Amino acid sequence: MQLYKYVDISKSHNIEALKNSQLWFANPFTFNDPFDCNLDEVETYSEADAIVFLNRNTASNIEQTTIDFTVNNLCILREKALVRRSDNISKSGVLSLSNKCDVLLMWAHYANSHTGIALGFTPENDRSFFTHLLEVEYKEKYTPINYAGCTDVDIEINRLLTTKHIDWEYENEIRVIKTPPKIRANNYSRLFEYTKEALTDIYFGLKTTQQDIEKIQNICATHGFGQLRFHQAQKVHGEFKLNFSEMV
Repeated sequence: MQLYKYVDISKSHNIEALKNSQLWFANPFTFNDPFDCNLDEVETYSEADAIVFLNRNTASNIEQTTIDFTVNNLCILREKALVRRSDNISKSGVLSLSNKCDVLLMWAHYANSHTGIALGFTPENDRSFFTHLLEVEYKEKYTPINYAGCTDVDIEINRLLTTKHIDWEYENEIRVIKTPPKIRANNYSRLFEYTKEALTDIYFGLKTTQQDIEKIQNICATHGFGQLRFHQAQKVHGEFKLNFSEMV
């Protein structure tokens, strides 16, 4: 299996990331889709939700007065739950990849109108980096999140991070998630380094200039990417499709 990252090579930080074999794990709240990683919370919580939330976030010997207070003040519980949920999401990192390298809209939107590249990764070559691979689900409607009352926070957060509207289905998105502890362990940097063996192919767009092709090839040659294969996009005659031929 290969996964692909479409890249705008006109941006200097993307070139530096390639040189350093790094990828950026974004704060989910910076995404261009206002629904992405921002699904609605349930409108009301039950008493059972309140007790689950308290058990998850306080000592096991909860006093009955605390339970009674929270149950009788569900609006306060909602505020606390939303703050914790927001904190969890904002401190996570999301790397967006695709399982296809020939999507016309992806080249247009994310590779600067077909002038950029697509990085082709083989996840099996770096299992420690490509952990927690999650396939995005595309839906017309969704069930609101119940962060307070969920019995497994990780499952509910993963659902929040991987549910998008059907309009985005063309992206064929696979996400790699870095949890807040992993972000902290990386000195709070959202740039994570992958092994060079993980990057096995680079695909050049229909309008990538010869100068940029040579620039990328030179960067790879001088930064230890010896095993790479390069591919050039071509139009498929009479169809709205791309074909890639390996460059020799």
